[in-house]
Amino acid sequence: MEELTAWALTQPPSTFLTPHTLYRYLEAHRGDLAACKAALLQTLAWRASNLQHAGFTCKPCAARPGEHCFIPLGFDATGAALIYGCPARASGSSVEETVAHAAHALEKSFAGEDGDPAPRQWVWVVDFTGFGITHALQARLGLAFGYLFREHFPERLKKIILLNPPMLFRGLLAALSAIADERTVAKLTPLVAATPAGVVEALKEHHSVHSEEARAWLLEVLCAPPVPGTLPPLPPCAAALQV
Repeated sequence: MEELTAWALTQPPSTFLTPHTLYRYLEAHRGDLAACKAALLQTLAWRASNLQHAGFTCKPCAARPGEHCFIPLGFDATGAALIYGCPARASGSSVEETVAHAAHALEKSFAGEDGDPAPRQWVWVVDFTGFGITHALQARLGLAFGYLFREHFPERLKKIILLNPPMLFRGLLAALSAIADERTVAKLTPLVAATPAGVVEALKEHHSVHSEEARAWLLEVLCAPPVPGTLPPLPPCAAALQV
């Protein structure tokens, strides 16, 4: 870690190269300093080209509500950022625009009070209501998300909670488990419950979702038709985190 810290001091000034960031990249690359430095340089270049650090608004979502469904809902009881997503509630087909939305939403959720990246993880709550073959075939988006999270937000993802995944997805999950990194597979957590109220109660009891506002919103969403544009107004805990 000392050698990596010394190397970071030779780079142009950046609020990104915090001790926590250096540790995350070192962990992601199993202590390989050369690979870690190369990955950090790649991410710095990506951030300079792709992230707007102030005032970003997702233009597709502003023009067409429901274009994307990657919604920060505040934080769980451990301090991890809580993100809700549902493939059936998103109408957008552009992989690039969807990835840009997700990247900026994560960046905003990770920002500290001074705007610098905070040592925070995130939890992705994926709602499979309305999930069908069309969503299962979105391989390019899945690969793009995987690349984004692995290369530019390593060691940030705490877990992915899969809400009532259908048999169709369970088959895909079995195939993924055979080829994916063990640490990534271990973060996939199915949550199966008979009713929306049961899902929300399990999120509270087993996944540290203690915010009453977030749980009330999720309950309303899970009872709504799984189509774009049907989401209820966001709770106060989430409004300031949107892009």
